[in-house]
This record gives sequence, structure tokens and C-alpha cells, in this order.
Amino acid sequence: MGDTEGPATRLSEGITAEDSGSAPVRRKRLTRQERRAKTREDLVDAATTVFSRRGYHATSLDEIADAAGYTKGAVYSNFGSKDELFLEVTERHVQRILRRILEAVNEAPPRERLQVMFEQVGSVMRDDTDYVLLSMEFRLYAVRHPEALERLVDRDRTLLRTMSEMIAASFDDLGVEGKQEAVGVARAAWAVALGLGVQAATDPDGVPADLLDWSIRSILAGAGAPLQR
Repeated sequence: MGDTEGPATRLSEGITAEDSGSAPVRRKRLTRQERRAKTREDLVDAATTVFSRRGYHATSLDEIADAAGYTKGAVYSNFGSKDELFLEVTERHVQRILRRILEAVNEAPPRERLQVMFEQVGSVMRDDTDYVLLSMEFRLYAVRHPEALERLVDRDRTLLRTMSEMIAASFDDLGVEGKQEAVGVARAAWAVALGLGVQAATDPDGVPADLLDWSIRSILAGAGAPLQR
């Protein structure tokens, strides 16, 4: 089944004329593959906005299709279900988070990379309330739906694997031998960060700005890699 566009025709290809009355301007005609990729990108962008505003359960595929300017058929031709579309949204978000962390870590001096990594994790949890809440909402759903749970676990493990590789490299840079495997440190730190992110979203006054920093320092100290202040 191909892309199904809505009543409002997409004007992204073909020949158009400028309002000034000048000669028509020929635009590059997209290939079928390029059109499909653009449709998916439009749908994911719209889904990100609608999921953030309405939450996972309250959002319908009709709302997402309407926000993107397509019909519901376009959603089903690109994503098999709301689960699949939501996971695509969260996976892209996780990739953006990882790029942000990696860029900051790579720019930092080796002995400061562990500190910088967790500063970035903390800023994500403080600044991206929509992602934190949607992530928790979907986790509750996935626990009772095995197919969604399998993909969620795969996504989490990809994130944790990347974090644990950075932690292990930082342990080497600091010349310490951790008492806990790097993947365990990564999981504990991410769980604390996500949990405090949820609490900050529901009770912002009850979560001091430095609480996450203190929590992660405690985890790392217990793992045998205390951070310098």
C-alpha cells in the first residue's frame, strides 16, 4: 500500500509559479522512496507534537494524520500500529539524547567526561518533561503488551549499552577499577534520573535542582569512581 495523502494536496513537487507572476519554477521531483521517507518524517513530527500534548492513550491515529496533513491510511501504510509509531517517536528522541551526550562528552577533557555525561543526563530530565512523562506512560502500557515490551527493552538496552561504554572508557581515563560493572552503573543512574524526572514533573518544588547530581555522585562513589567537585 502506498502513501495516502489527505484532501490538502502536498505541494512539494512539480511546477509552481511565484506570486509575483514570474516564470514557473521547476522543483526537483521526488522519487517514490523520497516521498515515502518524507511522509514518515511528517508523521513522526506530528506524532511527537500530539503525543506530547495529549498523552499516549488519549491520542488517536486520526489526530496524528490530521496534524500531519495526511489521511489515516498514510499512517497505516508507514506504521503498523500506534505502538509502532510511538516507539519510532521515542527511538528518535533517544537518538537525539545520545547525540547530545556524545557531542558534549567528546568535547570534554578525558578526566571530565564522566561528569559531563551525567550533567547532560540531568539536563534532559529537567528540560524535557514531555519525554519523561510519555516514556513512563508507555512503559506502563508495554508491561502488559509483550510485542511493545520487546521493542522497548531493545531500545533501552541500546541506550544503556552506549552509556555503559562511555562509563567504562571514563573509568579507564580516571585510572579506577569500578566495583560494579559499567552497565549496572548506567542502569542505576538512568533509573534514578528518570524517576526524579517524573517526580519533578509532578512536584517541581519537591525536587531540588542538585538532587540528581547528589544521587549520581552517590552511585558512582559506591561503584568506586567518585567524581571530583
